[in-house]
Amino acid sequence: MRIDPENWEEWKAHPITEAMFRAFFVWAADEQQKWVAASWGNGQSDPAVLSMHRERARLLEQLSDITPEKLEEAHDEGR
Repeated sequence: MRIDPENWEEWKAHPITEAMFRAFFVWAADEQQKWVAASWGNGQSDPAVLSMHRERARLLEQLSDITPEKLEEAHDEGR
């Protein structure tokens, strides 16, 4: 599968796509705040809780960094 660069740029510039990508950053920051609230606010320093929030934030950051090449590669590998 190949993604046309012009189609990609059109999709990225669409207001809904822009809103979705902004939401990824907001949600990633929310995960960090949840950890701060649990650890600092509630005194809970459970490594599993930290890992859960950290991995959710990383996934959201990865989604915000998606490129046509990464999509093509994933599609070509059958993921």
